[in-house]
Amino acid sequence: MKRTAWIDRKFAFSAPPGWIYNVISRLEGTTSRLIALTTDLSDPQLSEATSGKWSIKEHIGHLVDLESLHIHRLNQLKTGADYLTGADMSNKATDAGDHNQKNVGELISAFGMLRQEFIAGLHDLTAEQSFHKALHPRLVIFMRPIDLAEFCAEHDDHHLTSIAEVKTKLLGR
Repeated sequence: MKRTAWIDRKFAFSAPPGWIYNVISRLEGTTSRLIALTTDLSDPQLSEATSGKWSIKEHIGHLVDLESLHIHRLNQLKTGADYLTGADMSNKATDAGDHNQKNVGELISAFGMLRQEFIAGLHDLTAEQSFHKALHPRLVIFMRPIDLAEFCAEHDDHHLTSIAEVKTKLLGR
């Protein structure tokens, strides 16, 4: 079976706001999963693109690049915005980020620091903020903070799976 492209994913958010702690647990695990996927690879392997797609470092750099957007969107929800900021679907920041020239530990650390900021923002939600909805521009659906958190966790899983696929190709398994 062919993997569904991220851009083709559809979402039907229905989790109750109190489920956010379960989703936070997923979000907290991403940094550890990145470390586990990369520790046994050399720098040239981490920088190697396979099948014309991003390298492992570029996938991690992309997660770093987008974490600020997640934080910004959460702040928009907290302040009662009607619309969430759209993502740059051309991924200019990732393509221009020169992530292959960076140390993988520094990339993961940068991601982890931003992720902790995002998680702290989720923990700081008031009851009123937990129910606020704003329109996601690409998906054209309304999102609450729990939905944003779930969307981010799904995005993490998409890239963690992509990293695992690159690693499998590199190691010839």
